[in-house]
Amino acid sequence: MPIWAFADRGRRALGDWIAEPVSLLLARHEGRLCSTCLALALSVSLTEARQIVDIVANLPGFRLLPVTCETCGRSTMTLCTVPNAPPTMFEVGVASGKCTHCSQPLGDGASVITIDNDRFHRACSQLLTARDRIRSGRALSRQSREQLERARATLDRPQPEE
Repeated sequence: MPIWAFADRGRRALGDWIAEPVSLLLARHEGRLCSTCLALALSVSLTEARQIVDIVANLPGFRLLPVTCETCGRSTMTLCTVPNAPPTMFEVGVASGKCTHCSQPLGDGASVITIDNDRFHRACSQLLTARDRIRSGRALSRQSREQLERARATLDRPQPEE
């Protein structure tokens, strides 16, 4: 069933009405979907899926988190269902007009992502998650080299004669 079937007759603009079909979809996918898998599941374009994520991520019960997508297994910013979600900054009344990472103003039309009550531009959040992946990859590479060196040192030792 196409996503537009959930909209009121003659109402095609994306809005808060999208939360119900997205929550039904997330329930079938263990509560985690990236924008790409959401686009495939809803039969919409990737641009429309990102607009849907931007709308739904700021509603109670949903968050955009840097976790693994249940469908494709990629570690990316993923739309998640969150039980008893804490109030967002907008609900509390604390409105921040700038990105936590770059301190540039968050425009009304900009893609804004909220992570732990910190607001980021979409590009800034992707940059931060990429840096985390690079850092962990380098640490794993360093550990692998150390294990290889220990294994080579063990093989190079003379064996005791019996």
